[in-house]
Amino acid sequence: METELKQPRSLSSCIKAGYSFFITNFKSIFSATWLSALVYAITVAFLCLLIVPSATLVNAANGDIMTTIALIILVVILYFAASVWFATNVVGIFNGQAFKSNMHKVIIVALIYGLMAFVYSFLHGFTSGFFFGIAGFKVTALSAVMTGIINLLLLAVYIIVIVPFMYSAFKYIMQPEEKAKAILGKNYVVGLRHWGFLFSVGFVVTILTTIVGVIVFIPFLIIFAAQSVSQLGAMDGDATGMPGYFPYLMFFVSIITFFALTYLMIFIYSVQYYVYGSIEAREEEKRKFIIKKDNGAENIVY
Repeated sequence: METELKQPRSLSSCIKAGYSFFITNFKSIFSATWLSALVYAITVAFLCLLIVPSATLVNAANGDIMTTIALIILVVILYFAASVWFATNVVGIFNGQAFKSNMHKVIIVALIYGLMAFVYSFLHGFTSGFFFGIAGFKVTALSAVMTGIINLLLLAVYIIVIVPFMYSAFKYIMQPEEKAKAILGKNYVVGLRHWGFLFSVGFVVTILTTIVGVIVFIPFLIIFAAQSVSQLGAMDGDATGMPGYFPYLMFFVSIITFFALTYLMIFIYSVQYYVYGSIEAREEEKRKFIIKKDNGAENIVY
C-alpha cells in the first residue's frame, strides 16, 4: 500500500483513488468504525435535542438551572469523547498504528485546529461587534458593508492559513516519528508549497460531499425545522400541534443522519490520504533531483 500511496497524482486521480480505496475497503472500514460512529451519532443527536428550542428544557432550567447546565456540560463532554474515539479509529485505518498513539495525535491535531478556529471566530465576532458599536449599536448600511468586507477578508486569510494544515496534520498522523511542532513548522511550509493543489482538491471534494450531504440531511432538516417552530409556539403558550412521539422521531432521524455522514467524512479522509501520498512523492522526486544536480556539479568541479 505504501508503494501505491506515494505516487504523483493529479486532482482527479486523488479523488478517484480515494473513492476506490473507500469502496474496496468499505467492509473493513465499517467493521473498524461502526460502534464509535454510532456513539458519535448518538451524542450529536443529544446535542440537537439541546439546540432545538424546547419548552420542556426551558421549564426544566427555570426549575433547576444547575442540573440543566450539568446535563448540557455532560452531553458536550460525551460528544468530544465520542469524536476522539471515532477519529482515532479512522486514523488507525490509514496508518495502522496503536490506538493509544493515534488518540494522542488526534487530540493534538484537534487542539491546534480548535485554536485556529477559535482565533478566527473571535476575530469574526470582534469585527462584527466593533462596527456595530461604532454605529451606535444600530444596524446601518455602512456598518453592514464594512462588517461584510472585513469578515470576507478574515475568511480568505483563514482559508489561506488552514489549507497547508491539511497536509502537515495528515503527515503528523501518518508518520510515527513526526513531532507535533512540525505541524506548524517544516511540514506546514511543505503544505504552503503545494497550497494550490491542496486547495483545488479540497474545493472539489467539498462540492461533491456537500451535494451528497445535503441529500442525506434533508429529512433531518425538515424534522428539525418542524420541531423548532412547534416548540417556539409552545413557549409562547400555543399548542404544539405535534404528536408526543415527535421528539423521539427527531432523535432517531438524527442518529441515522449523522451516522451516515460519518462515512462521508471517512471518504474525505480517503481522498486526503492520497493527496498526502502525492505530495510526499513529489517532495521525494524534488529531493532526488537536487541530490542528482549537486552530484553533477561536484563531478564538474573535480
